Amino acid sequence: MEQLANKLDAGLERALAAVVGWVKLHLQTEQKKTDFKPEGDIDTLASPACLAVVAYLNTVLDNIHNGLEGDNLNAVTLELAIRLHRVIYEHLQNFQFNSAGAMIAICDVKEYRSAACSRGARSAPAPAHALFDALHALCNLLLVKPENLQQVCEGETLAELDRTILLNFIQLRSDYKSQKLANCLKGLS
Repeated sequence: MEQLANKLDAGLERALAAVVGWVKLHLQTEQKKTDFKPEGDIDTLASPACLAVVAYLNTVLDNIHNGLEGDNLNAVTLELAIRLHRVIYEHLQNFQFNSAGAMIAICDVKEYRSAACSRGARSAPAPAHALFDALHALCNLLLVKPENLQQVCEGETLAELDRTILLNFIQLRSDYKSQKLANCLKGLS
């Protein structure tokens, strides 16, 4: 039984690594810099790269929910959510965002959260929700008026995060230099 359990663990590990690897590769190749810095009036919808990833994740998660139950289901969905969060967080660090692009990023994070955490009565464990809530709050930093940044950073969701994470995310704003946001954030350091 122990050998079988070890083989199942190894198989699940490889499956999770493959899913997350596909997501990472797809985002790297399909997400455009202009997705988060659009010009002119646009509809604020999730990006095409995000929608493709979410469609894939929904299929994968349907299979996970059909094949696992109980503690195994919770463990695998939590691990997948944690890994997806990490990939998405790192992916967003590669872009600059104007206000319209920040709205698209917020829509993307909402879609990712919905895919990773929402399955009706079979929802992901609470830590997965907390990770995506924090990522959503970080994306709000890309949109908020400069004079309100300090207040938002001290809000409930972001107050627990390391200040360097907040500063690094704020630096992704396209107006970071022009608005001299570094001066507004002296209290965060």
